[in-house]
Formats: sequence, structure tokens, C-alpha cells
Amino acid sequence: MRVNVYAAEATNRVQIVEKARGGVNYVGCRIFLELPATVPVKNGAALQIAGPYNPTPEEDDSAAVTFWAREGDDLRPLMRQTLGLLDKHYKARDAAKGSAPPVSGAQGVGAI
Repeated sequence: MRVNVYAAEATNRVQIVEKARGGVNYVGCRIFLELPATVPVKNGAALQIAGPYNPTPEEDDSAAVTFWAREGDDLRPLMRQTLGLLDKHYKARDAAKGSAPPVSGAQGVGAI
């Protein structure tokens, strides 16, 4: 299965979640998504908006992607490998362009 999530949909809201199912404990890293929507405004212009889906103040039914691991498995090596590959990609791209790397806007993921 392939899941495509675009950077415009990913948020800085990251949550660590746990659950037990069938006697097995799991831990997950959940990245919340917000689908950008185009809303028409006056004079034919358009506004891009996005936000969480909270049907009530107590519940958050926002779309999210969760990476799960069974108890005893560790997601951190996979996440570190993924970030390492992205770092190499951007470093090579920036070197080819002769530009400095952009400052990352990602927040809340420092613990990964």
C-alpha cells in the first residue's frame, strides 16, 4: 500500500499514542493533516484555508497518519533513517543550486 501525504497537508501537530489490542501493546507516532481548501472571496479572488476538524471541543477527528510499532520494536531508527535521507537529498540539491539550505519550519518533531 502507498499513502501520499503532501507537505501542504502535514502540520506541526505530532502526537505519541499508545494502544493495546489482543494482548499486544503498541506505540505510534501520529502526524496530523489539514487539507488546504480554496474559498472564493469577493472580486473573484480566492483564499487558502486549513484547520483541524473538531466536531466538539473534546474530540479531534482530524485526518492523520500514524506509524505504529509493537512493544519492543523502536520507530526511532526508521524515523532517523528517513530524516537522514531527506537531509542528504536537500544538501545535494542545494549544493547543485549553489544555495544555502532553507531554515526548516518543522517544529515538534525534535524528539524523533
